[in-house]
Amino acid sequence: MTGSVRPTPVVSGNASPGWHRWALAAILLLALALRVVDLGGESVWIDEGFSIRLARMPLPELLPAASHDIHPPLYYFLLHFWVGLFGSSEAAVRSLSVVFGMLGIALVARLGRRWLGAETGLLAAFLLAISPFHVHYSQEARAYAQNLFFTLLSLVAFLSWMEHGGTRRALVYVAATALMVYTHSYGWLAVLAQNLVAVLPRFRPLRPRGPNLAVWFLSQAGLGLLFLPWLAVLRTQVHLVQISFYAGAPTWLTLGGTLIGYAGSPALLALSLLGFGWAALRVGGTGEDSVRPRRVAELLVLWIVLLVFVPFAISNLWFPTYIRRATMGALPAWYLLVAAGVARMRSVRWQAALVAAFTILCAIELASYYREVNKERWREAVRAIEREARAGDLVLFNQWYSKRDAYDYYARRTDLVLLPFPELGQPWGADPEARLERLVADRARVWVVFSHSSDTQGVIVRTLGRRYRLAWHQAYENRSLDRSRYREFVGVDAYRFER
Repeated sequence: MTGSVRPTPVVSGNASPGWHRWALAAILLLALALRVVDLGGESVWIDEGFSIRLARMPLPELLPAASHDIHPPLYYFLLHFWVGLFGSSEAAVRSLSVVFGMLGIALVARLGRRWLGAETGLLAAFLLAISPFHVHYSQEARAYAQNLFFTLLSLVAFLSWMEHGGTRRALVYVAATALMVYTHSYGWLAVLAQNLVAVLPRFRPLRPRGPNLAVWFLSQAGLGLLFLPWLAVLRTQVHLVQISFYAGAPTWLTLGGTLIGYAGSPALLALSLLGFGWAALRVGGTGEDSVRPRRVAELLVLWIVLLVFVPFAISNLWFPTYIRRATMGALPAWYLLVAAGVARMRSVRWQAALVAAFTILCAIELASYYREVNKERWREAVRAIEREARAGDLVLFNQWYSKRDAYDYYARRTDLVLLPFPELGQPWGADPEARLERLVADRARVWVVFSHSSDTQGVIVRTLGRRYRLAWHQAYENRSLDRSRYREFVGVDAYRFER
C-alpha cells in the first residue's frame, strides 16, 4: 500500500469550512434547478396515481388502503399532509420527492466529509446532484427519494452512535431506522448491514465508544417493537409479491442494467469503475488514522452488496422481488466510493478530467431525459377519449387499476360507461370472447384502454374486430428507465371500435 502519500485533491481538505458551505450551497442550487425543470410537464403514471389516491383519503381510511400495497405506509402519510398543504397537481405531488432528494444530497455530503474527507463529501454530493437516476426519482410521486434519504439518515445516526455512544444517539438511531423500514422493506437489508458492522471484529475501528452487544441487541428489539404493528401486513405483502410480482426473476442483464442505471450510461459506468479501482487502492493505508476510512469504504461496499445483490439472489432462489428503483438506498454508497477514488488520485489533471467527463456525460443523459417522455402519457390519452367520445359510449379497461389510479386523475366527463374486462375479480376463464360479446352486445361504440395489459393473446381487440370496425387507434409510448421491465408494460394503447 502507498496510502501514506497524500494525493492532491480537486477540493483541498485544508479549505475553510465556510468555503465548503458555499460549495455545498452551489451544488444544492444546481440540484434544485435540475429537479424542478418541467416538474409537472409529464403525466401522472399509474404508480403515482396510486400514491395520490391514497394521499387524498381521510387518515382513518389511508392505513387500511396502504395495507393492500406492497410497500410500508410512511410515504403515503407524509404525502397526505403535503397534498393538504400544496394540492394534488402533478408538480405539487412530485415536489415532496424533490425535497427528499435535496435532503439526501446534503446528507451524503455530510457523511462523506465526516468519514472520508471534505473533498470526497462534496464530490459525492455533486455526482448525486447530477445523477440522471436520482433526478428521475426526485421527480416522481413515489417513495424512492424518501427511501434514499432515510437510509442515509439511518447510516449517519448509526455511525455517530458507534463512534460516540450515548443514550440520545441510540434513540436517534432507532428512530431514523424505524423511518427507513416504514418507507421501504428493503430497509431491513440495511439493518442487516448495520448488524454485521456492530458485531464483526473487523469493523471495531468504527465503534470506539459504541454499545456493547447487549445494548445493541436491545436497540434492535426496540426497532422490532416499533415495526410490530406493521409486521402482519408485511407478511401479507410478501405473499402478494410471491404470487403476483410482475417483473419476474431478474437476469444478469437486469443486474447490469441496474449498474448502468446507477452510473447513468455505459460510459459513466466505466468511469465509475475506474473510481472504484482507485478507491480500493488509495482509501486507507498503513497508518492508524487510515484504518477507519478503509473500514467505512468496506461498509459502503457491504451496503451495495446487501441492497442490490441480495435482492437479486433472493429473486432467483426464492421469489421475484427485485426491481432497480427499489435498490435506491444503495446509490449514495455508490457515489461515495466513486468520489473517494477520484479525490485520492495523485494527479490534479486526472481528477479534473474525470470530474469534467462525469459532468459532460451526465449532462448528455439529462438532456435526453428532459427531451423524451419518461412517464405514461395518461393526460393525452384521456383528453383524446373525452374529446371524441359520445355520451353513453362504453370504455373498457383491461386493467381496472389503470382506470382507478391514472385515468380517473384526468377524467372530467361523467356521461361515459366505464367497465373492466375481464370483470373485477374474475380470471380470463374458458370463454372470454363470449363474455366480451355479451358485454358489448348493445353498444354502438366501444373504447378500449390497455396499460400493463394482461391480454397477452390479443383477445379483446380480436373479438371486437369481428363485430366492429376499428375507427381509431393511438399508442402513447414512453421511454422506460427501468431496464428490467418487459416491453408490454411501457405505454398506453387506446382503441375506438364502431359498428
